[in-house]
Parts: sequence; C-alpha cells; structure tokens
Amino acid sequence: TCRFYPMPVATPPGQRWEARALDQLALPDGLWHFVPLGPLGCGSWRVEVTVATNAIMRAEIIAADFDFIDDEYLYLRAGTTGVLAFDVETSIKEGTIYTICYVVREGEEVRSGDPIQGSEREIIEAFSLAVAEEDPDVITGYNIDNYDIPTVMERAKENGIEELNWGRDHTGPKHIMGRFWRLNGRLVADAWWAAKMELRPKQETLNHVAKLVLGEEKLDVDPKQMDAEWERDKDKVMRYCVKDAELSLRILEHVGTLRKNMDLAAVSKLPVEDVLTSGSSTLIDSILIREADREGIAVP
Repeated sequence: TCRFYPMPVATPPGQRWEARALDQLALPDGLWHFVPLGPLGCGSWRVEVTVATNAIMRAEIIAADFDFIDDEYLYLRAGTTGVLAFDVETSIKEGTIYTICYVVREGEEVRSGDPIQGSEREIIEAFSLAVAEEDPDVITGYNIDNYDIPTVMERAKENGIEELNWGRDHTGPKHIMGRFWRLNGRLVADAWWAAKMELRPKQETLNHVAKLVLGEEKLDVDPKQMDAEWERDKDKVMRYCVKDAELSLRILEHVGTLRKNMDLAAVSKLPVEDVLTSGSSTLIDSILIREADREGIAVP
C-alpha cells in the first residue's frame, strides 16, 4: 500500500509532486504536520498540509517507489508551535460544568481567552469553536488525560453533542490504550504527565508542582467547595480557572517535553505523539528496523 508522505511547505495549492525518499526531499529546517483527506492507497490521493503558521495548503501526491516510508507523520515546526492550555471547573454536587478557561502561547506572550460560561451546551460548543479559531498545534492542561477531557466528553453526550470536533479534521478525541488521548492534527500533551515523568515530584498536585518549578501558587479557591465558591464569587472562580490553565502551560514549557520529544521524533522517524506515549524501546526499534531495511534484512 502507499501512504502519505511529507511535502515542502512551499508547495502551491493543487501542484503535483512526485514523492521521493525522505533524504531526497529538500525540506526546510523544522518539523511538519500532515493530515490525509482521503483513503490511503496506491495511485493519487489528497493530503492537507498544515504548518504551525496556520497556513493551510492542499496538494496532490502521486505514488512512487519509496526508499524509506512511514505509516504516519505528525511533526511540528520547531520554534513556532502554537499551544493552548485549558482548565474545566465543575460542580461537586451535580458534576456539571461551570466554566472552561484557556490560555494561548503567542510568541513571547501568553494570552488568555475570555472565560466561557453559560449553559453546559453553550460552554462546550463555545470552547470547541475557540479551539478551531485558535487552531493550536498542541493542547495541554493539568491532568486533562484523566479529568478534563473525559469530563467534557461525558457532559457533551449528556447535552446531545455526539463528538467534540477539536481535531483539525473536525473529529473528536480518541482514547489510546486507556491512558492517552489523540486528536487528528494536534498533539495532546498533559502537563501533569510531563511533570511526573521529568520531575518525579513527591506531590503531583498542580499547586505543588507550580511552587516547585515556577515559585508560584494557585489562587485561593477551595476546589472541594466549588459549589459554594461559584455561588459566592463567579469572577474569582474564573480567574482561578484561567490561572490554572496558565500554570499548566508554563509547567509544560519549563520541563521541555515538547522540544525533547520533537528532537526524539526527528531521530527515530516516529510521529511526535508516538514518542510522547511510547517507551524508549519503541524508539530503538524504529531506528534498528529502518537500518535493517536499508541493509535488505527482514525483521519478523
């Protein structure tokens, strides 16, 4: 079978390229992200090429003989990665969503979006729209794998929303191995997991890790009394929510998980999301199997 292949970012819309071996392509420095738009197979098929500048181009790739090929590429352009961090505050008694807040990394600045409130359906739909408009390469937060993403998905279904169209192809999050989440066209990088793996902190709470690496603390809101806190001062809770999102983003950046994993992806020729969710043995296998293939040695 034929699979999709990297293309130079300068490709004009609709131009045909002959796919060649990776080391024969004149790719600019940096890592790129590619989303297939049609079924994969020999012949011609279409791909959407998305770079971190948010420019979207379409091009047609013609199947050819490959010296080197992978099933999938999910690479990010170094140095220009857009990151969105979010946080969800919910009712302790009812489990319903009070607000979703988010911040976005824009160059040297961290910009916060307006905290989203209203009915649950309005909150979820507004946040999905914010993801589409901000178009981040990476979505993060603190313990989003285990709490925020599952919570929003559960509440979405309760409100008649079948799928959260957070992916660049408008599909929803997919649970992988019961542990991680994947989004087509975006990386999901949990700041909690990154801190756990890199720092091995004695306590894994956001407040403890923020004090440890940033010298800062969460705002003074008791999450165990969230219903009372929301009733007493909604604005304070929303400031607390925004602060949590901001701390998550800065923790992820501090531990350097994205940069390290992009470098490992470039060396191992694996998608960044595979590097994020795999052990070192997977990376080693990827390198050795490709070397064996170049030497004409079959690997069972």
